[in-house]
Amino acid sequence: MTRKGIRHFYIPEEQSVYLLSHADAKKLKDWIALCIAQLESLGFTDISLIGKGAYGFAFGGRDHAGAELVFKFTRITLPVSMQDRLEEEAFMQGLLSHSHIPAVKEFYQRGRQSILMMERAPGIDLEQYSLREGPVGPRLIVKMAVQLGEILLYLRQFELDGGHRPIVHGDIKPSNLVWDENNERLSLIDWGSSVYAQLDEHLQPVQNNVLDLMSGDIQQTNARLGDIYFIGDAQLNGERSSPRFDEQGLAGTLYALASGQSARFAHQVIPPSSLGLPKILSDILTYMLSDSVSEQHSGGDYLLSHLKLLENLVFANDSVERYESLLPVWVAKERKNIESVVYSSRKSFLRQQNDLSEQQSDELSQLSYLNDAQFDRYYKNYLDGMGATEKGFLAAVSRLARYPVVGGLVIHWQPEGVYIDSSLNLQDPAREQAFKHAVNTVVTLARAIHRQGVFKCCLFDAKNTLHIEREQIEAPFVA
Repeated sequence: MTRKGIRHFYIPEEQSVYLLSHADAKKLKDWIALCIAQLESLGFTDISLIGKGAYGFAFGGRDHAGAELVFKFTRITLPVSMQDRLEEEAFMQGLLSHSHIPAVKEFYQRGRQSILMMERAPGIDLEQYSLREGPVGPRLIVKMAVQLGEILLYLRQFELDGGHRPIVHGDIKPSNLVWDENNERLSLIDWGSSVYAQLDEHLQPVQNNVLDLMSGDIQQTNARLGDIYFIGDAQLNGERSSPRFDEQGLAGTLYALASGQSARFAHQVIPPSSLGLPKILSDILTYMLSDSVSEQHSGGDYLLSHLKLLENLVFANDSVERYESLLPVWVAKERKNIESVVYSSRKSFLRQQNDLSEQQSDELSQLSYLNDAQFDRYYKNYLDGMGATEKGFLAAVSRLARYPVVGGLVIHWQPEGVYIDSSLNLQDPAREQAFKHAVNTVVTLARAIHRQGVFKCCLFDAKNTLHIEREQIEAPFVA
């Protein structure tokens, strides 16, 4: 991948606003204020920022009748081709009519600014729910599996103008699933990676027209890259799109939620069978997370054909799990409003792998210009050359920074064992149990890595930082 290609790659999570330069932070705040003013001028009320990503921002608000809505804005600094993605998202999501998919209300443009308005799914996204609660219990995992399975069946069987046109969401992950805790219902959001499937579930071309089949277009993938922490190898490697993509997203998501993680990678060290799930579901996830494509497809087919069986499983009352941390954790008596950021030696840790090819080493050497905080998740060659356990370990370390915590970790791998120096200070007592589980996951995965070396990471409060800069290389730094 060229240097230019990396610069334009999909990076969805930006560094903290507190780490931006003063000028960049002011631009961001001014732009958010402008979006809010635009929405208020259109008659909407209770406007607030609810999320941001690679292509834009999402705001919540209410219409004249009091109905809750979501407004997605594209960044006007993006190329026109990228801004057009929001209109494509509106088109694809507007085709769908399902109780677990928010309906599109309107798409319109004000000058250069594109705005997508849709229903707001009630509840909390499952990534935040998982961070708050830790591993999700078996009863709720089964319930989520059934509802997700129903959505995938709907997409797999979708018809348009009387013809079979399956649709691929392309980015199923916890943060794109909103969970209504009161009614225990989920909604699938963020259709920015959705496309018409080129292949059906049997990996046969969807088009029946001879001219379509002869077209070169169907030999080139139309798939978009979802979150590499959850998608399967077929989508990551740029194969033609099919409903199997979303089955892999479902499997990675259910596994991550049940195990209290933020990625699918650690399933060989912490297998689905160890998570207390009903055997039928743990076996399905084991198959779907397998390296064998035939086993993946068998597991997906079995899940979608046995949704009624899963729906009728009976569970005992939910129980609250308590965890003993494998490392010392100091917990503040009262919650403090901090914004944690993690900086780590993960790039050097990656480069120390001995199985990197010359080409991969070449690509990695081009990453030096990237800010570590910007390059956390979506550069797809970032994890190349690493085993699944190493990937899972890095994802587990990143998860720690999703909590209000300051401190650090140093992990030494020696021939006789693993040695860990740690200082972990949690600033929210309500999240103690979930955080302790996240710490234990880091330790478990560190123990499963058989190599010699050192890994370091620092967790600090972005709000409590001193910015220093200089106008030219000869000048002194000024705070």
